[in-house]
Amino acid sequence: MKPAALRRVLLGLCGSQQVPEVGALTPRDWETLAALARLHRLGPQLHTRHGDAGWLPPAIAGEWRQAFRQARFAALARDADLADCLNVLERHGYRPLVLKGAFLA
Repeated sequence: MKPAALRRVLLGLCGSQQVPEVGALTPRDWETLAALARLHRLGPQLHTRHGDAGWLPPAIAGEWRQAFRQARFAALARDADLADCLNVLERHGYRPLVLKGAFLA
């Protein structure tokens, strides 16, 4: 499949409610699609949307699952670091105001 068509498939996997036509993808197409997903760090989102899909090659599903897990643990570590920073500031008399991120969720 041509690169432009693969990019459209990847875009469809990321955002649409309908799954794009993936039945015609060759193993090489899947590898290219996975490389594009890695390049754009889309593995966590793709795992969330399609991780349990029966049409997804097992190796790609595993890669996206691992990317999801790594992203989740990295987010937890960032949240803990932010909480530590806020606590230090508060202990020293500052009243930090978080304007964006997990603390507003």
